[in-house]
Amino acid sequence: MIERCLFLPDNLMAILSEEQRLIQSLLNFPFRKTVPVFKTSQEHSLIEILPPVSHKGLIIRPCVNSFKFNEIEGFVLGQADNFADYILSQINNLKLKTLTPVFTVLRCKAWYYADFDFFEDEMSGLCRWTVQNKVWKKRTE
Repeated sequence: MIERCLFLPDNLMAILSEEQRLIQSLLNFPFRKTVPVFKTSQEHSLIEILPPVSHKGLIIRPCVNSFKFNEIEGFVLGQADNFADYILSQINNLKLKTLTPVFTVLRCKAWYYADFDFFEDEMSGLCRWTVQNKVWKKRTE
């Protein structure tokens, strides 16, 4: 299934990946299936990533102006199911386990759009993906 996604430069992707790793340390089941990407069909002129929230068992880093009605858009860190509220209650403790500025507001000066083709292995539940048509964008403000 091909989906248009927004993803970040390496320095910011490293922060989101560290957040995934820290959250995974609290769970005894697979939390993350893919790198943190933001599935979107819209063009954005500004990307500001807010601290994590829980939405239907997902842990999401919402983006400014990405709240639409009851849908929350942003970077999905992973699926925590019934442990989502517990994960959020542990954020301050997780921050102490790293020197990386995790779970804080992130501001982006540039980002990428690309078409991601996701494949999920039904037996293992693992995901793999290919990235096509990558386009670099810069903040317009």
